[in-house]
Amino acid sequence: MEKRYSGRRRRHLRWLWLLMIPVLAAGYTAYSLNMARGRRAGLQDLLDIFSMAGRVLLAVVWVGLSAMGWTMLGMGALFLLCLPGALLGGPAMLLTVLGAVGFMIYVFWVSLRYALTFFFLVDEPEAGARAAVRSSVAYMRGWKWECF
Repeated sequence: MEKRYSGRRRRHLRWLWLLMIPVLAAGYTAYSLNMARGRRAGLQDLLDIFSMAGRVLLAVVWVGLSAMGWTMLGMGALFLLCLPGALLGGPAMLLTVLGAVGFMIYVFWVSLRYALTFFFLVDEPEAGARAAVRSSVAYMRGWKWECF
């Protein structure tokens, strides 16, 4: 007979899993860095990262807050671009479609700024989460296209 979890326990397990995903992603980053550097890499790399799970989760929060600010700025521009299409209709609706596509490209471009956060966090854990985010933004300046 299969044991079923209660709704509350299921929600707790879901939250626990959501918190583990970024930590496991950082563990995979550590594994990848060791492989790229010719060091011995294994399952231990995925598990060692749990000792700095707090820093990883803090880095995820910093990335989220930073990206949210830039996304809000883009949403303001999108609103101004879509306003004529919504008010006038007809051919001006093309502005709305172009604005939406442009906004998606912009959000992707903004997210590339934070692509190296886990690499810096794994490489220099004592520097902290905020320093990893800042380093990622600084190093990605001018290199987004190559990362893409």
